[in-house]
Amino acid sequence: YNKNDVHGIWFCAEKYNIKAILQSFIGDNEWVCFQGEVVSPKNQGNKYKVSEPRLYLFNLIYPSGKVSPGYVPRFDLQWCPIIEKEFTLKDTVEEMLEYATAKSKINNDVLREGVVLRNYEKGISFKVVSPDFLLKNDE
Repeated sequence: YNKNDVHGIWFCAEKYNIKAILQSFIGDNEWVCFQGEVVSPKNQGNKYKVSEPRLYLFNLIYPSGKVSPGYVPRFDLQWCPIIEKEFTLKDTVEEMLEYATAKSKINNDVLREGVVLRNYEKGISFKVVSPDFLLKNDE
């Protein structure tokens, strides 16, 4: 891919035909957007060991708010892996950190960065980062 596209953003926009997909979603809205993350051989030391950039989406956003990935037509898009649909917070920070520390769903040979917990009805989300991931990647 283009060496000037260091993070693979334009590569993914073209590969996944993002412009056409967003145009199909816009309808009568003023705008619509995807929010996601590009995993690439040139991003952060290629922690997930991919051979070319991949886009993992985690939100479809309209002026009225975010849409749960379960309600978005899939096309050929990849969404961030959903670990659990119904999750109850653990009692302690230590238990939450332990829960966040596991193998990645993107590449089972590496630790995942952590987990994002989201409540679409209440508009709340937060990330729990694995301390083991941080230590392993010197972050």
